[in-house]
Amino acid sequence: KIPKSAVVEEQFFVIPHDYITNGGNSSLEGVMVLDSKGTASFQAVDIYYRDTQTGSVYVDPDDFEKNTTLKKAGSSDTYQLSETKQLKGVYNINRGYAVFRQVQILCESDDYYIVQSGNDYGLSNYDHIALTGKDVHEGDVIS
Repeated sequence: KIPKSAVVEEQFFVIPHDYITNGGNSSLEGVMVLDSKGTASFQAVDIYYRDTQTGSVYVDPDDFEKNTTLKKAGSSDTYQLSETKQLKGVYNINRGYAVFRQVQILCESDDYYIVQSGNDYGLSNYDHIALTGKDVHEGDVIS
């Protein structure tokens, strides 16, 4: 149960799941970004949501410029970042700074939403959230 004032909508780039790869010597997830010379380099990304029905992944638009070209690992296929979609979520402040977490609303009353807990990119029981989401931004330090 979370207050409606905590829920915000944020824009994210939507990319096909096949473009997500692991970095060479690490377990970090990321994408291969093509530069103007056609050279691909690994860039780690934060994944905010995986849509298993469409095979899409939602990543932070601040990590890339619009029309950045991604290359699929082990292939010559490319994808240009242009499509964005909104996700509803709240700012989780468990670690002292704001981190956007996607929420799936199950039902609502006049003042509250009942949201699903325990999914990979959402909230868990006893998470601390910002009660007024519109006043918080990703990475804000909360004291």
